[in-house]
Amino acid sequence: MLRMSTAWCAALCVLALSAVVANAAGKPAGTEFSDGWNTYATAAVGDWVEYQISEGNFRRNEVKAVSGDKVTVTETLNLSGKAGDPKDKKPTDWWMIKLPATLPTNMQVDWSTKEITHGGVKMNCSVASWMNGALSCEVYYCKDVKCGGYVKMVMGGNTSVFLKNYGDAGKKEGYLKGTVDPDAGKGPSMPPFYTTAGNVAVFKVTSPAGESFTRRESEGFDGKAATYSDTACDKDGKVLADAKPVQVTISNEDWAKRYAKAAATNEKIKVTAGEYVCARYDSAEGATTKKEWLTAEGVVAKSEFKDGDKTTTTELIAIRLR
Repeated sequence: MLRMSTAWCAALCVLALSAVVANAAGKPAGTEFSDGWNTYATAAVGDWVEYQISEGNFRRNEVKAVSGDKVTVTETLNLSGKAGDPKDKKPTDWWMIKLPATLPTNMQVDWSTKEITHGGVKMNCSVASWMNGALSCEVYYCKDVKCGGYVKMVMGGNTSVFLKNYGDAGKKEGYLKGTVDPDAGKGPSMPPFYTTAGNVAVFKVTSPAGESFTRRESEGFDGKAATYSDTACDKDGKVLADAKPVQVTISNEDWAKRYAKAAATNEKIKVTAGEYVCARYDSAEGATTKKEWLTAEGVVAKSEFKDGDKTTTTELIAIRLR
């Protein structure tokens, strides 16, 4: 059965995605990112970080309390220039705090070091790299960066969620200089849910014909287009015996056209899978209208499709992110 969860986010859109393999045995013994260590180990009240999770959408984490190994973080989403209400997380062991990218557990991950310039600042980074089929993947970490150390993820040459700025109680304006845009001129990108194979969302569809359930699974991303499959399932996400998956491929450009401009942002939507801060997209054609509430990770939390006096709704009831 799929685990019911709340949004990250996104996620990124976490989208809550673990940037290192969680150490089920407890506190990491080493002090390298490859050991499961992250910079929340040295957190202080007032530390903060901001990530760009998709075009025009940002997430800010700030340390509110530190007690031994327990760190309390406040998270704020900023969608299309509008900041939502800060949300306090529960005190958590620093090595279990989730960061904005996933390292695979079923592929060989190699570690190296690389010096980069990000936001006008030179950074000595630890880089985790692996191949997902033909797609090259890299995650960059830096010990100078507050609140985890995550810098960016690069897939097929395109940057996904990346560090916008970071600071502390004595550096409220941040350490980075100027505008940070690793993909300037590269065009639109796919939201986080679709860029990692194995992410799963389960939807309940209610129409005049009755109630049904659909399981959506991301299958791959080559940097230009994502592929996913939709399959009929039961309420727990188990695929029906006679169900055949419908495979869909969508390009970065098609996604950008489909969700070009939000009708509203920072709308709180409560569904079976949890409560999400969403952007709402409206469309109409003739007598039909459609509203979709999209999480920061690119998952539809809720949709309403009206054709005359007939209404079909979709609700996110479970999500599992790798």
